[in-house]
Amino acid sequence: MSEMLRLLRLDAIHLRRERVALWALVVGLAVAILAVWSGHAWLQGLNDERVSFLAEHDDKARSFRETLLSGKMTPEQLALAPVSVAFPLAYPLPPLADFTIGRSDIEPATAVVRMRYRSDTLFRIYQTDNPERLVRGQIDMSFVVVVVAPLLLIALGYGLFTGDRDRGTAQIMLAQAGSPLKLLAARSLNRLALVSAPILAGGVMLVALGPDPVDRFLPALKWTGIALLSLVFWQALILFVNALRIGSEAAALLLVGLWTLLVFLAPAVINAAAQYAFPPPSRLALIVESREAEVAATGAYENDHPELAADPSLPTAEQYRRTVARNFGINRKIEGRIAPLMARFDQQLSQQMEIVETAQLLSPPMTFSGLLAGVAGTDAKAYAQSRRAAFRNLADFKQTIAVHLAGRKEFTLSELDALPRYVPPPPASPGFMPLMAAFAFTLALWYLAWRLYRRTLLA
Repeated sequence: MSEMLRLLRLDAIHLRRERVALWALVVGLAVAILAVWSGHAWLQGLNDERVSFLAEHDDKARSFRETLLSGKMTPEQLALAPVSVAFPLAYPLPPLADFTIGRSDIEPATAVVRMRYRSDTLFRIYQTDNPERLVRGQIDMSFVVVVVAPLLLIALGYGLFTGDRDRGTAQIMLAQAGSPLKLLAARSLNRLALVSAPILAGGVMLVALGPDPVDRFLPALKWTGIALLSLVFWQALILFVNALRIGSEAAALLLVGLWTLLVFLAPAVINAAAQYAFPPPSRLALIVESREAEVAATGAYENDHPELAADPSLPTAEQYRRTVARNFGINRKIEGRIAPLMARFDQQLSQQMEIVETAQLLSPPMTFSGLLAGVAGTDAKAYAQSRRAAFRNLADFKQTIAVHLAGRKEFTLSELDALPRYVPPPPASPGFMPLMAAFAFTLALWYLAWRLYRRTLLA
């Protein structure tokens, strides 16, 4: 143990003398501070929008309830009550959206559940209010872990052992360490600590600045563990490349090439392949289908239900009731017409996610990125589950309204209270297999690096 501490101290002295170590620390801290500021501002914005949305629509729902409870609504108002009822629907705030913004900047998270909406028109408020910001992207802690930290490790370690071989000091270093394993560990721990320190500090700041620090502590701990494992993977890859019989310049070029391939090219190719294999139906086709369905359903419903035709001799309240029932029936026929297309959207998206989850096992950085988003609650799977729960709530809401309209009764307070509210699905846990695959890949790289060093230095 004392020998290892001595090696770490000597390596730390060597790092302190190198300007690249100081610059790596400065760059890491600067980017981490920017990520903390950006992530905290984003989470605060999401929370403010959610609170404002719920407060506005809860006030409207409360006002409608009080009016209904007062018994002062006219027969005409009671006939239109099913149209007037509207409940706010809001996804829970992602637990670590400040750590990993993920899809929270493009997915809708709020909607109003009401009689005339369908699954294709439920969500009307999207996060894409600023396309330029989406093109530029945002910096969060996941960006630091996946993109910036590997480059800093490469800058600190591309010539870690190739330089020793070039200078002819490899055997001296091995003699000081006593074994290749100790030499690998001593050369890696300080560099991992130097790069991971800004990430750990940024995580602590985000937990402290964000809401509910106690509730977010465990997810933040999981997120940090995955982030550190990602750094260990990159360090193992750096050691493996250093173990090859190449010079420092060639090692640097190879490592930067691998970083470009694994961080940028592999995700782009995998996502493009998933889109090509299971392309979603055209949104324009969905709009055209819904318009055609509306025209066809209007005529068919009026022919099937002549009892709901307009009759000026009836009381105004009864005319309103017939109009509400007519529009509701047409709306449900339209939804039935476009249901296969919406189901195909969901099926294609699910198959795309399956392809990505399987193929990303070939790219550990992509796996780590997906795991970080999964822990943060901002991945595609989490939003797909929330979206399906929202559609189920809308269907249950409209089914309850249908029962009321079929009964031809006045809308009452008990019926209002019986209308279902949105219940968020339980949070999904990150996949166990991708984590184990990435861990196994990392161990394999460390083992290969150790074998190559052992063979080279002991030869």
